[in-house]
Amino acid sequence: MGRPPGRIQGQILHMRVSSDFLKAVDKWRAKQEDEPSRSDAIRSLVELGLKAKPKDKSARFQLG
Repeated sequence: MGRPPGRIQGQILHMRVSSDFLKAVDKWRAKQEDEPSRSDAIRSLVELGLKAKPKDKSARFQLG
């Protein structure tokens, strides 16, 4: 079967995350109109973070 034609093939990224991280992503996903997959949600959240203008450059994501 294979991948659909015309789809952009990107690089694969594997990462380990905590259960709290996944819970936060799933909570965000559930609030979205189309409830994206986890992968799509993480991509969207990263894109939002990269576009954001930080108030404090030393600030990092903290769960809880």
